[in-house]
Amino acid sequence: MAPGAACRVSVLPEPGPGLARFVAERAAAAVAGGGRFTLGLSGGSLVELLTRHLPPAIESCPSAPARWLLAFCDERLVPPEHPDSTAGAYQARLLPRLPGPGPRVLAPSPGLAPAAAAADYAAKLRQAFPGEAVPGFDLLLLGVGPDGHTCSLFPGHPLLQEQEAVVAAITDSPKPPPERITFTLPVLNAAKAVAFVATGEGKAAVVKTNRCLAECRFPARNSCSLEWCHGLRSACAVLKGWIPALLLLLVLFAPAPCSSLREGLR
Repeated sequence: MAPGAACRVSVLPEPGPGLARFVAERAAAAVAGGGRFTLGLSGGSLVELLTRHLPPAIESCPSAPARWLLAFCDERLVPPEHPDSTAGAYQARLLPRLPGPGPRVLAPSPGLAPAAAAADYAAKLRQAFPGEAVPGFDLLLLGVGPDGHTCSLFPGHPLLQEQEAVVAAITDSPKPPPERITFTLPVLNAAKAVAFVATGEGKAAVVKTNRCLAECRFPARNSCSLEWCHGLRSACAVLKGWIPALLLLLVLFAPAPCSSLREGLR
């Protein structure tokens, strides 16, 4: 990751359209020269946001979904039809609404034990990204939990120290279900762009205290220092930590408009 990477913080009362437009524009730019667009998806509220808003965004900013590769940043090891399955939720809700022909989807194989599922998914990723020691996605869409976790990487968990594997198994997730697989920090670091999307007032404290970036100890390949005001009781927060080529932090719980925003890199 080169110095001078960009960092942007957005505080939005209505997150869906802005997020969808961001995805569609990056996809259009990636495929403009005949290439492909590689996108890593997370679950939770992102499924509904993208299902509602990404199809119309693609219509207004054509970006050839047939040249997209979709993967999942983490997955709960449940059957695809289970309500906790991230891949199952996207395949049932978002993918049928995208203009055809649809994207290539790289989903974990169901029914495997955690270690086998992680190894199998890592092999699929390496086949999809030939010649790359660590898959470099064009964009990763990540959520942030109230405890500061992203993907299935939890604060204080040993998986935060993993530097070799690109996909790791977790069998003791603090949040049920306990068995999951997840991208590791090297994959997050290799991405060209990352968007953290935090929705709801319950995420205010974790963003304000920087737990998603500080407690998870993202490697400081670049450092980002920015101050933003989000209309909460304690208005200003300083985020310092890891960013890839682009970090977009969407703070979507603000009850009042942002009155000041300072962006910068040190």
